[in-house]
Amino acid sequence: MCIVGDGSIGFNFAEFDTMVRHRLNIMTVVNNDQQWGMSAHGQELVYGKDRTVITALGSTRYGLAAAGFSCHAELVESPEDLVPVLNRALASDRPACVNVMTDPAAIPPITMMMAAAATGPEDSSVVRMPYFGERKL
Repeated sequence: MCIVGDGSIGFNFAEFDTMVRHRLNIMTVVNNDQQWGMSAHGQELVYGKDRTVITALGSTRYGLAAAGFSCHAELVESPEDLVPVLNRALASDRPACVNVMTDPAAIPPITMMMAAAATGPEDSSVVRMPYFGERKL
């Protein structure tokens, strides 16, 4: 099983073709929160709500695209559907893409920790950036 975000799946999407050609029955679960979540939440935590840039993604149906490579594909929109969908994907005996729609407001603890490292006392000579810490001007 490979668990990946909707932003990062785009970097290697053609690997579904590789999985099919080499009969690699890997189930890929896409955490689809319709955004570059780590970047969006980092910006929100450091700069405030509604102060994000270039983080939004569409409600892409990644499973439909993977089906074009002959993968098993399913969409999960309700938590109670997750287990049956995962079971069907495992039973399909072929590569699978499970597109799980998730809450875009849910912030993983690691993101909160990284963003907290980018905050501190106000100092106009310091620029604070999520994940990069401080840089003196």
